[in-house]
Amino acid sequence: MNVAALPAAPRLAPVVPGWPILGSAIPMARDPLAFLTAAYRRLGPIFRVRVPGRVITILAGPEANQFMSKDSETLLRSTETWQPFVGLFGAKHNVISSDGELHSRLRKIMKRSHGRSMAAPHLPMLTEVVRAGALALPVGRRVVVISALRPMITEQLGRLLAGRAAAERTDDLVRVNREATGVFVVGARPAWTLRLPRYRRALARVLALGDEVLRAHRETPRDPAASDLIDDLLAAAAADPSLLSEADLRMAAIGPFIAGLDTVANACAFLLYELLTRDDVRARVVAEVDELFAAGPPTLEGLRSLRTLHAAAMEALRLHPISPALARNAARDFSFAGHDVREGDPILVATGVSHFLPELWDRPAEFDLQRFEGPRKPGAYAPYGLGPHTCLGASLADVQVVILVATLLHTVELRLDPAGYRLRTILSPGPTPDAGFGMTVVGQRANR
Repeated sequence: MNVAALPAAPRLAPVVPGWPILGSAIPMARDPLAFLTAAYRRLGPIFRVRVPGRVITILAGPEANQFMSKDSETLLRSTETWQPFVGLFGAKHNVISSDGELHSRLRKIMKRSHGRSMAAPHLPMLTEVVRAGALALPVGRRVVVISALRPMITEQLGRLLAGRAAAERTDDLVRVNREATGVFVVGARPAWTLRLPRYRRALARVLALGDEVLRAHRETPRDPAASDLIDDLLAAAAADPSLLSEADLRMAAIGPFIAGLDTVANACAFLLYELLTRDDVRARVVAEVDELFAAGPPTLEGLRSLRTLHAAAMEALRLHPISPALARNAARDFSFAGHDVREGDPILVATGVSHFLPELWDRPAEFDLQRFEGPRKPGAYAPYGLGPHTCLGASLADVQVVILVATLLHTVELRLDPAGYRLRTILSPGPTPDAGFGMTVVGQRANR
């Protein structure tokens, strides 16, 4: 990539043909990854799409992913995309909406609590939450997969990161995230939806959750050895009161629920779909997890021994990336792949396009457990995003996905319902299986 001052007549990237007024809005909404992958094949790693009200520059393919890893910190910024979302909570300083030195400081504060090692002493709790949730599922009656998983995940996140059970706020967290992100980040929802009473009630309850978490940590003596994300945030604010206001702290306390709930729930649901539609792979995974639990309570080392489940999880994330594109704005003028980008231009880095390119993956549309046994080509795989804003909780999410699916399959026997269902994905706000994806508990197997 060449970074340089733009010429007097910029060499703009080609525009994907579209409808008058609507432009490419319909195919972008229907199946954005398929649309962007096809456009990449025709036009190369940079092109533009028209949607109502604006033109978006798309960077795609391995070239874009390598650019995100190497150059995006100085050339792209997140503030324009995420500050309106953060502002809904009254916050100004937040890790998702900041760039540069402020982003680095906030990320450093939050890094410890989002690491894989943070989950180690909590594995019994993470396991028990899923076991209890699985045993509560009705035997012989269909449940929507994503709806069944979300309360378990919210409960895990609340107890892990904030020391508080929070499953009763699951619907509120989902609604606030879906509506606000749809308005400010995706641009798929009108702003008036944020004035609807049901949204405003949900937002009030989510804000109350943040206040309750902060108050509990301030009022209850804390064991330093068991400190969590909220303890780290409060300590940072005490050391530098100018860094985080009360509203910033509340948003930071809520953020992991919103981000983690969407990320982990979708990753688990997509993984379950691949397992429930492949009896042979599921049988191998069940044998692995039964052996794990037979040896005693799960440990991080034990989870690493689940090779089939790990391979299936990585392949599910390749086929169904939970963060397939990253919205940014150009921080300054630069050129990329022979075309010019101007400061302030809205940009979408389609990191998931690389997952479907035959030059990077043999038979990319097929599920293959063997894909990750050898080295990957540069820029080929980016399930959690890339660059300085790569998902902060990616390693923690990996643990949570594996322990959830392992415990679920060890505790109950599941079948796809309806049997002939084929995955349909909606944007809510990220790629999510639709309500047609259901499962039925055939029987409980927790005592085996």
